[in-house]
Amino acid sequence: MMMFLQSVLMVFFWAGLSLSGQALADQQVSPGQSLAATCANCHGTNGRAALAPDILPLAGRPAGWIQAQMADFKSGQRPATIMHQIARGYSERQIEQIALWLETR
Repeated sequence: MMMFLQSVLMVFFWAGLSLSGQALADQQVSPGQSLAATCANCHGTNGRAALAPDILPLAGRPAGWIQAQMADFKSGQRPATIMHQIARGYSERQIEQIALWLETR
């Protein structure tokens, strides 16, 4: 009987570890989401809301459009008060990750 109880306890132990590992995996944040968190200050949480009429929401915009805008800010082709400085802080890969994440919001 003791051996049976130990076996049952071990099954529950391993099942619990498996479920807790899955729960942690489900909560992982993508690099794009992490990088896009800085956008929320002006563009709203998950890029969904604009706080001023001249600040566009970014959620659902095509990734290519976001990347083009960031390239224009980075090069100075598009005038901005702060975006040119922010854009220069990201690599092309980081901009791509942000754009792909925002596209799916």
